[in-house]
Amino acid sequence: MGFFNDLREDLASAVNQLTDDRSENDIEISSKQMKDEIAKKEKKNKKDKRNNENLEREIKNYLNVSDEATEAEDTEENSEQNEVAFENAAETNADENEAPVTFETAETASATETIVEETMDNTFSSNQITADYQADSNDFSVISKGTVVHGGIDTTGSIEINGVVEGPVKANGELILSGSVTGNVEALIISVNAGKIRGNVKAYNGIYISEDSVLIGDIESTEAEIGGAVKGKIDVNGPVVLKSEAKVLGDIDCKSVQINNGAVIEGKCSQKYADVSPSAFFENL
Repeated sequence: MGFFNDLREDLASAVNQLTDDRSENDIEISSKQMKDEIAKKEKKNKKDKRNNENLEREIKNYLNVSDEATEAEDTEENSEQNEVAFENAAETNADENEAPVTFETAETASATETIVEETMDNTFSSNQITADYQADSNDFSVISKGTVVHGGIDTTGSIEINGVVEGPVKANGELILSGSVTGNVEALIISVNAGKIRGNVKAYNGIYISEDSVLIGDIESTEAEIGGAVKGKIDVNGPVVLKSEAKVLGDIDCKSVQINNGAVIEGKCSQKYADVSPSAFFENL
């Protein structure tokens, strides 16, 4: 019996020892798991904290950018409003200061009608060209086709004549003629396009005559390009160009001349204004 009692005590002691060892292992495992969980939570908390800080930083940056954009938009809007206000004020001032403009029109079927503009301040010099001879660029008159003017026309600007003028014409600017003028003509530049002039012509800055035009009278100018028919003396202190269709009955005095094939001249041609004098050249031989 003593043997069995000793064996039972030994078995009980071994069982208790195993139980104690298992409990200690369980405790160690539980402790390790707890530490791992705590480490995971701390890591997660750090990550969440870092994410929160990044989120706060992004929100602050967004708010700052939004404020700057709002200020820029306000500044741009104020600038646009100021520009609109300035333009409105300028238009108002222009409307208040602008002189009223009136137009006068006239149509005639068979009767005669006179349209005379007498606004000329300076007279023409018949012997010289001066720098004071300037046109008013805002003054442009038109004599429409079918209109007949009895009497002279003086204008400080330019004029276009498509009708008939029976009288002298003076213009500080350009004269564009597709109608007819009976009378002497003076202008800064004269362009005759399928028109007719019966009278002497003085063009201070050049005359251009198209192939369908006719001029009966003397020409005085600084340069001339002639494509139509001219009967009279041509005195040009500059170049003269006779186009293929030109027909000239009269003498030509000029600085240089270009006669295209087909042009016809009946009269003398002298380059009296040329830099070189042939007579002076031969006198020295």
